[in-house]
Amino acid sequence: MLQRPSDSEQAMTRKCGSLLNVPVVVRASFVIAVSAGCAIGSLTPAERERIEATRARAAATLERVQRTTLPSGWRVDCIEDELTLIVECFAAKDFPSTTEYPSGGVVRVAIRGGRLHITAEPHWFPGEQPTIRVDGFPCCATGERLLEQMLAGTGGVAQRYEWPDGAKRFRFDLAGFPEAYERLVALYAERTKGH
Repeated sequence: MLQRPSDSEQAMTRKCGSLLNVPVVVRASFVIAVSAGCAIGSLTPAERERIEATRARAAATLERVQRTTLPSGWRVDCIEDELTLIVECFAAKDFPSTTEYPSGGVVRVAIRGGRLHITAEPHWFPGEQPTIRVDGFPCCATGERLLEQMLAGTGGVAQRYEWPDGAKRFRFDLAGFPEAYERLVALYAERTKGH
């Protein structure tokens, strides 16, 4: 999930040219704006304060991503919706592009509101659903059946959709997934105790 720059960040980009034109995207749902070439003296105190606040949020988010990522590369963490107070815990891993599959992607397993959700991301295409197939198993299991395959498997292929390009496929490995899922279940139980 990627966040767009706020209106104030966009305004600073227009004022300072390259200040925020060099985004470093981290798939932990944030964008770090890297300062590149804007004379700090041309900024108002409020703009400097916003830049420092953005840097502080980015550093805190990066620290959290590092702290919640297992040696296998699976990240296990929880978020709570501010409005609904529904807790979602997830295990996710980013898989790079390859020559065979130039798009790359993320496999994400989540428990939200007591329900299992398994998906391939990023996924931005109305009316289409991502598909995940674990090697050695037929396509196209979902829910608990797909989870069982993932716990027993070693890898597979996922298909996600991007608007307007359409289907994008990537290969994923499941090394470390059983440990990540075990941690996910324990973390969800801990975070939802008493809810």
